[in-house]
Formats: sequence, structure tokens, C-alpha cells
Amino acid sequence: MQLSLYSSVARTHPFGLYQVIQWASQFGYTQIDIRGSSLYSLSVTDNSRRTLGYDMVNPSRMPAHARRDLGSALRDLSLSISSISSYVPLTVSEPSLQEQAIAMLCSYVDLAVDLECPAIRTYGNDVNSPLEYERAFANHVVLLREIAAYAATRGVAILIETNENTVTPNLDAAFRVHDHVGAPNLKVVLDAVNVYFAGTPLADLDAEFAKIDARVAMLHVKNVRMAANDAVTYRGSTGQDFVWTDLASGDVDWRHYLAHARERGFDGPIVYEYANPFKGMSEQFWDRVPPPDESAQSAAHFLQQIIA
Repeated sequence: MQLSLYSSVARTHPFGLYQVIQWASQFGYTQIDIRGSSLYSLSVTDNSRRTLGYDMVNPSRMPAHARRDLGSALRDLSLSISSISSYVPLTVSEPSLQEQAIAMLCSYVDLAVDLECPAIRTYGNDVNSPLEYERAFANHVVLLREIAAYAATRGVAILIETNENTVTPNLDAAFRVHDHVGAPNLKVVLDAVNVYFAGTPLADLDAEFAKIDARVAMLHVKNVRMAANDAVTYRGSTGQDFVWTDLASGDVDWRHYLAHARERGFDGPIVYEYANPFKGMSEQFWDRVPPPDESAQSAAHFLQQIIA
């Protein structure tokens, strides 16, 4: 297992992605996981504006010399990239939007090649009703087939993640997408807290980890606890409020679940995800979460003890 630091940890730091690299090296991570930009996706929403940070990359704003400099900075500290996220809608049905989405994702694949990154992580974006689900699922499969075929020619894997309000809220749904796409380079990311946000009871997460097989290439780790009457929370898709915690003190017992993942044969990157701005939290929320450098350091210490 390799430890990777998600770049949102330096979202508000003026050194941005370079600071992520410094913290990763300082605290004992071997990889970083980079946020792609949302601003140049197919639409710009209030939430996508709130997500913007100094840690993000966008292929259209990253010339060749910048790519070389980023690669050199990583190599100088013996770090690599576990994946680059690409927040491009993949459930759109209008042909012109599908063409734009594919073009954007191909540019992310090319960026991954330039940075010697093995994978890009895609987004099966919001699905707000059961009637909408099957249409979104079908569009998701069609676009994933096309981008996976292009990525295969460049030696890059495509990742789909368990995430609330999407076509992949849990492993069963992600595996259904995986199997319909049928591409060898399509893999799954299990984010257990996202599964929890989507309404899976805590007691049922054991069953989720028992489903891990060769299709699961990455784990995201973060922690929360259910909350009530707290001034600043994150509200999951079921209406339940949560507050972010450190890895050791939230509702999810990561010592137990990482041991379970290892028993299932998992040996891929473990990405520590400092509170993700794409969840749409207010700035007041960010004032209440622990400082990012302290969180990154304590998470590394906690995870190193488990996977040693």
C-alpha cells in the first residue's frame, strides 16, 4: 500500500500544489493525488466557484514547461502522482456536450502521460431522481467506453469513485458501471465515507469492504461523525448532518477497515482526503476544520502505523 496526499489540503495556501509536494515529502507520503479544475468544465456553478483553490491543475492552462517543472519537483523528492481528478460531467446526453466532455477528458489523459501519472479519476455527476438514474447510467457507460479506449492507447487507467448523488453511490453500483463498460483499464475507487454519506448504515460497511476485488484500485480515507445541533456541518444526501474529524476519532474505524481491505488483497494507493471542497461546504465550515498541515501529518502517522 502507498500513502497519497490529496491536494485539497493546500487549497488555501498561496504555494498551492508545490506546498502539497512539500508536506507529502515532509510527513512521509510517497504520492500525491491532484485535483483537476472545475472552472473549465461544461458549466460553472456557484459550487464550482467555491471549490477553486491554489492546488488545482487544468490541462488547458498548463503549458509544456510547467508540466516539466512539476514533474521535476516531484522527482526531486521521490514522489509520484496516484491520480488526477477530472470533474467533467459524464452523464450528459446532448451530443455537443458529450463531445466537449470527451475532449476535456482526453486532455486530462494527455496531462497524466506528461506527468507520468497512471490514472485519471472521473466523476459520475449528480443524479437527483430514480427516473433520471437509468438515463444517466447509460450516458455514463457510453462516455466511459470512449474515454477508456483512448486512455488505453496512452497506457492510462480510468477510475470511477463511489460518491453520493451519483450513478455510483456504492460498490455494487460502481461494479455495474465497470462491467457494462467492459474496459480492462477501468478501475474503481472505494470511498467508504461517501458510501456512508449516501445512506449505507455504519454497520453495513463491513459488507462493502468484503466486496473488494481486483476491480478496486484505490481507497480514499477521511473521517466524520454524525452530528446534531452543531453550528457548522456537512449535510449528506439523506439529510443527516456530519462533522469532519481526524482519521482516528470519527465513526469509521479505519484500523479495522484497512485490515479488512488488506485481507481482500488490496495493495493500491490509500489517498488521505482532507475535507473535500467539492462537497460544497461554506467558508464557515473551513474555519472549523483542523489546520491542513496538522491534519496531513496526523493522518500520515495514523496510516503508517496501520500499514507498516
